[in-house]
Amino acid sequence: MNRSTENEELSLQSAPFLKKRKEGMEMSYIRRPWQIVSLIYKSKVFKIEPLLFLYMFSRFFFTPLYQQYYFVRFGSDLLQNTSFPFPNGSFCLNSSLVDKYAGCNAHKTVESYSTNLLLYGQLAVRIPGMITVLIVGPLSDRFGRKLVLLLALFGNLLQSILAFFIIWFQLNPYYFILSNFFTGLCGDFTGVLAGSFSYIADVSSPKWRTFRIGIIEGMLAIGGALGQFLSGYWLNQNSCNFLPIMGSVVACCLVSLLWVLFLVPESLSRKERLKRIEEKPNAVQVALRGLKMFLGRVPQYSAWKLWAAVVMLNLPLFNTEGNILISVYFLKAPPFDVDATVIGILQSMQSVARAVSVTLVLFSFSVALRLPDSVSAFVGISFQMAANILTGFANKTFQLYFIVVVQGVEAISWAAGRSLMSKLVSKGDQGALFSVVASIQSVVSLLSSLLWPPLYPLTQTNNLPPGFIFLIMALFDVLAYPMIIALMVSQLSQRWKSSKVPSNTVTSSQDKETDKLLVSGQKFYSS
Repeated sequence: MNRSTENEELSLQSAPFLKKRKEGMEMSYIRRPWQIVSLIYKSKVFKIEPLLFLYMFSRFFFTPLYQQYYFVRFGSDLLQNTSFPFPNGSFCLNSSLVDKYAGCNAHKTVESYSTNLLLYGQLAVRIPGMITVLIVGPLSDRFGRKLVLLLALFGNLLQSILAFFIIWFQLNPYYFILSNFFTGLCGDFTGVLAGSFSYIADVSSPKWRTFRIGIIEGMLAIGGALGQFLSGYWLNQNSCNFLPIMGSVVACCLVSLLWVLFLVPESLSRKERLKRIEEKPNAVQVALRGLKMFLGRVPQYSAWKLWAAVVMLNLPLFNTEGNILISVYFLKAPPFDVDATVIGILQSMQSVARAVSVTLVLFSFSVALRLPDSVSAFVGISFQMAANILTGFANKTFQLYFIVVVQGVEAISWAAGRSLMSKLVSKGDQGALFSVVASIQSVVSLLSSLLWPPLYPLTQTNNLPPGFIFLIMALFDVLAYPMIIALMVSQLSQRWKSSKVPSNTVTSSQDKETDKLLVSGQKFYSS
């Protein structure tokens, strides 16, 4: 064997990613594109973040759309027997037009119908969604996270298709309740959250988990901001023609489903899934695992810390959900009375502020300064309370541009709460944990729907400021402080005790896997 042949054989053995091409005795090495794609696919890096960006883009694209569609439909019905000059084709309505042709304070009747329909829709989606996620969430600890994600995304696609036909054929708006019920049966937003945060907990180490969850919150905020802005701008430009916008939502839901189906690998290996199936063969016990953790039936977990973290997470979300539900009606009413474009700009600024907070601010807190998650939550909820107080006394539109930026910092309390909870349980119970957390969040969202929309019209009197309902929200923010302080004391005391114990430079299994992936990636790209 000559030296040339020997070098060729050694090269083939040491370079499996290189392609041999024979041209006489000459060798050329060409990197195979499909192998680069395979490496990216199997790396499990930056797979959930684009999904959540697209999902939230479509969700916030149609959430303001629904609110304004209800207002236009119910407002048009109220104006049928008046002198209102109905144009040929689509048109927009605001409170001033309704009051001008239907009588003083007629817009409150339209708001009442709209908020009631929003409430019924929330009931239709939250209750079945909570039950579905409580079942499939713990099962994802055995069968993988894609099960939860695909089911929820299929439900969203079905909902958007039904909504498209409701708008196209101008069916009764109450048919939206039926479309919400179908997506609730599949898990809806609750299922997407449970599957996504469980996935991140599987593939990230505790050191970086808070920041990774913060990135997810950032994607949620950025996608929501872009969706809100484009939705408001598009509505204003096409005279509130809702049909093409709903068609875009259908396309986004389809792309999200295909993304998970073909581009997102399972966070758990097949060997790990089979191992968990052998360890927990009873599916009923697996489904009840999350409830047992919160009821103190699993000795290795602290139930009071889990509940404290739940309160720390959900009280700010309780107010945020209420803010979303009433913001359009609040901004369309005096003294602001703004159009869809301004509403989209304000909501987008708030979402961008949230994205910056959960990336730059949260990175500084959790990674650079290494502050406990409870401290980050304390800062976030304090900014939310300050924004609610400022909104309560606001009476000029320009003031709102500052307030939404202040309120955006609230998002770090969401990421900090989820990260803290994920560190309280083992890797094998993340699905059970986040299924219960997502279900509780669904209940909180439902309670928010039951309280804030019906309460808002009652606060619109001459004796109270227009934003008085936001002052009530600020009082709810105060209720979270005892839990946050208790967790803060617990985390700081544990850190103080651990600082006295000599460290043995123990590396977690997730850190080892991450290091192994990085080393293999460096070798691959340096070859």
